[in-house]
Amino acid sequence: MLETQQRELEKYLQEQTKNEFGLLKKWTNNVLCSEDFESDLTNLVALELKKILTQDFGKLMELLYKWDLNEGKVRATFGDKTEMEVARELAQLYINRMKQKWMTRQLFKSDEEGDW
Repeated sequence: MLETQQRELEKYLQEQTKNEFGLLKKWTNNVLCSEDFESDLTNLVALELKKILTQDFGKLMELLYKWDLNEGKVRATFGDKTEMEVARELAQLYINRMKQKWMTRQLFKSDEEGDW
C-alpha cells in the first residue's frame, strides 16, 4: 500500500473510532505512531470493548450488529477466554471490518464531485 493510502486509511480508522467510542477522542486526537498505529488502536478499542462487555452486553451486541461483523468469527471469539482476550479479538475484527469498508469505498470512489 502506498504511503499516502496508508495515511488515509489510518485517518479513516481514527475517525471511525472517534465516532464509535467518544472516550477515545482524547487519545486519538494525538497522532498515533504509524509504525504501531494498528496495534495502538487495537489496544484502545479493546479497552473500550472490555468496558462494554462487562457493563452492557446488550450494547455490545448492538455494536457488533451495526458493524456487520461476520457472525461465525464473532462466535469464535467467545469461549474459554478472559474478557480482555475477547475484547482484543473483537477489536481486531472491528478494525479489519473498517479497513474492508475503506478499501471498498476506494474502489468505487468517483473523481467527480456530486457523482454518486
